[in-house]
Amino acid sequence: MSELYQLIREVQDGNDSSLIKFIHQLEPKVNRLLNQANYNDREDLRQELFLKIFLTAKKYKLDEVPDFEEFHRRIM
Repeated sequence: MSELYQLIREVQDGNDSSLIKFIHQLEPKVNRLLNQANYNDREDLRQELFLKIFLTAKKYKLDEVPDFEEFHRRIM
């Protein structure tokens, strides 16, 4: 099981330390995206992005994500 998968599962279970790890793991990508935004809007956008990521992670249905074999079977 991947670390990201496990973190999301723990976030869904209400584990605050896993939420912090999850945010830190995504932070470099979010920062790269924010570098494209107007400097004055970055902090507001950062908050909105992390709120959206959190809400999406909380309701994401991990059990419905296909593994590689299932994905391969679907596309072939």
